[in-house]
Amino acid sequence: MSKYIITLISVSVFSGVIHMLVPESSGDRLRGQIKLVTALCVLCIAIAPLAGLLKDIGGSDFDFFSKYTDKEDLEMQYEDIFKDSVGRYTAQDVARRSEELVCEKFGLDEEDLSIRASVSELEGRLSVDSATVMLYSGAIMTDPREIAEYLESLLECECEIVYG
Repeated sequence: MSKYIITLISVSVFSGVIHMLVPESSGDRLRGQIKLVTALCVLCIAIAPLAGLLKDIGGSDFDFFSKYTDKEDLEMQYEDIFKDSVGRYTAQDVARRSEELVCEKFGLDEEDLSIRASVSELEGRLSVDSATVMLYSGAIMTDPREIAEYLESLLECECEIVYG
């Protein structure tokens, strides 16, 4: 570390001496170019340890970038996220549409019930595994068995009725 600091100070002093040796009559353009070159030299010396650090990290057991370079792994992660998103959206969409149909068929308000659906994928096809219907006080006069039978025939899955 002390060798690095001595080198940095030496290059800085050498740059200052070069600036002082450039004659005034040479013009601002030449002085500016010399100032740029010496500043770049000092900058290169200053960031040299950073380059060494990056080289050490790249060659060590700690490979920070490895999780971003395995293309097959990224494709699998993307596919899992995509399937999960499609499944959640489909479940919400099935539940929302089922609520509309049940309300329409049985003359209920949207506040009288809520439906949750569970969706899964089998051989590239999405299917509804189960549905849960929460009936609230406005649906007390409706026979829950009729709602369950209607949803089971509509969604082709088991339907559970819960009072909320």
